Amino acid sequence: MILYRTLLAGELQRYRNHLLRLDGVDRRSRFLVPTSDPIIETHCDGLGRGWSMTIGAFKEGVLRGAVELVGDGRSDIVELAVSVEAEVQNDGVGTELVRRAVLTARNRGIKRITMVCLRDNRRMQRICRKIDGILDFDEDVIGDVMLKPADAMSVWQEWMLSGVAAWAVVARRIGRPRVRI
Repeated sequence: MILYRTLLAGELQRYRNHLLRLDGVDRRSRFLVPTSDPIIETHCDGLGRGWSMTIGAFKEGVLRGAVELVGDGRSDIVELAVSVEAEVQNDGVGTELVRRAVLTARNRGIKRITMVCLRDNRRMQRICRKIDGILDFDEDVIGDVMLKPADAMSVWQEWMLSGVAAWAVVARRIGRPRVRI
């Protein structure tokens, strides 16, 4: 089972470890260029400037996929980037991460999400189309998604998804065997 939830500020190392586990092809898909470990380290060190949020997909407690929303904090436009490890690809993880990111951004007053992917990244292009994004094919592919304003239903949906995730985390921790010393 995959658990989706927003990463907390103290979970940057989990995100870093996830990105470092990506193979060369998936790193190129995520960053648009071949990406070394030091580049990933630098990327993670720069997170938290401006407005950003990361939603993760956890399998058996390990972060296996993530969607990163990043903005400058001054405008109502953010950029979206997705990374999914090979073992959970083709299971709808990327689509679910993006759907949750759209809901989260919408509820925070974001009006537009942009995403850039390589021309051969058909998965991201399909995901963009699923959420009514418009694709512009140039050297890379740029997807734009216009968001509706938040409403009571979108706020309720995010609240429910967050509550379910919180209870799942608690249940997982309660279910762990305790070692007595």
